Amino acid sequence: MFWRQNTAEKIELPEVKPPSILTRPKPRLVVNNDDDRMLEYERLADEIGLKSAAIVQTRILRVMAENGIPRYDYGEVYAYLKRIAVREGQIFIWQPLRERDMPKGWVMRGGDNPADSSRGHGSYQNEWKYRPYNKAVPIEVLRHVKIIQERVPEALFFVSDYAAPDPDPFIMTRALDTNIIVFGCWDEPGFFAEKK
Repeated sequence: MFWRQNTAEKIELPEVKPPSILTRPKPRLVVNNDDDRMLEYERLADEIGLKSAAIVQTRILRVMAENGIPRYDYGEVYAYLKRIAVREGQIFIWQPLRERDMPKGWVMRGGDNPADSSRGHGSYQNEWKYRPYNKAVPIEVLRHVKIIQERVPEALFFVSDYAAPDPDPFIMTRALDTNIIVFGCWDEPGFFAEKK
């Protein structure tokens, strides 16, 4: 009998080590690269009463760019908050900033929990634990909320929380069917003492 010899080379891959230090995501400045056609499109959409998620999201991003409001990569924020929450034996959730920000009739599905994605990391439900955020928020973040809200009234605002004594919250905005846009973060407690 003839047996075929395995002639494949063994390739040695370098060992990949996870980073030992947990680093918080950094903000990036949003660049405004809109042209006249997009502005014309938005005006026409307003005239006919079209309020699609794409238009709302474009408006939020334009307001942020015009006002120098930085944005965080949501994938990085999600991974960071999840690692911290898991270390604390928790999940992280998004709490409405205020009563006004509690969406009516919709939820945000979380990830990483196929059995119940409505309660996984990054979720929101209309339940008690998802009640409005009850801690202080830095004045600079409140200024950004006011700027966005004045120009995009349908925008809702949420703050991350994971049931730890002193979480480092992120704040995000979204409207129905828009992407999550994270635009602020602060140290808890004592954010007034030091600006990041």
